[in-house]
Amino acid sequence: MTLLARLSTMKASSRAARAPARTFPRVSYLVKELERALRTRIDEVLQPLALTAVQYTALSVLSLHAGMSSAQLARRSFVSPQAANEMVGALTLVPPYALRMT
Repeated sequence: MTLLARLSTMKASSRAARAPARTFPRVSYLVKELERALRTRIDEVLQPLALTAVQYTALSVLSLHAGMSSAQLARRSFVSPQAANEMVGALTLVPPYALRMT
């Protein structure tokens, strides 16, 4: 065995010894899975109202902070300013009964 091959083997075994055995998924993976499950359920609940989850988020934000700018709305709704502008335009087409928030 060449010296280079022996060094490579030593490095690989050294890394394997230091790396902890993973038996559980990472927290970030679990958080993402939870977000996907919640988003799916939110979409199901909002579908009869002809609202998207992003639109609902914007309406929720606006109900707490009326009069904010489009840029502020975008930041608080986790969308780009362009998407917020389009969303506000789309919300003008939503039936009024769907906009009543409890």
